Amino acid sequence: MAATPPIHVLFVDDDPSIHRSLRAVFPSTRPSWRFSFAQSAAEGLRCLEQDAIDVVVSDNAMSPMTGVEMLEIIAVRYPAVGRCLWSGTARPCPAADVFVAKPGSVAQVEAAVEIAIKKAELRSAALRWQGWGP
Repeated sequence: MAATPPIHVLFVDDDPSIHRSLRAVFPSTRPSWRFSFAQSAAEGLRCLEQDAIDVVVSDNAMSPMTGVEMLEIIAVRYPAVGRCLWSGTARPCPAADVFVAKPGSVAQVEAAVEIAIKKAELRSAALRWQGWGP
């Protein structure tokens, strides 16, 4: 039986201090997860083009493209990817599977990632059932 690949989480935030904090905390709390980081929505979309991402966790307050705008694009292009909006400035949006208010705890972000994964799995199953997915 083949080993299950690690969950690949992409964090998108333009604040370098958030990246440093996430890099310091998450590998120790979730050693079975793989992490990538992008400093803009455009960079996040490029990561999705180049790698298999399971969940995107994004801030909203970025420029020129906001996190919500990026999640809307991901919802259309990559429906099997879980989407989490982690923001202190935005409200829940339809493109996000789950919303976490910043700062939020590590446990809240981990739970949000797990919820986003489950919602993406259900969405993928529904698309396959309707004949739209692989």
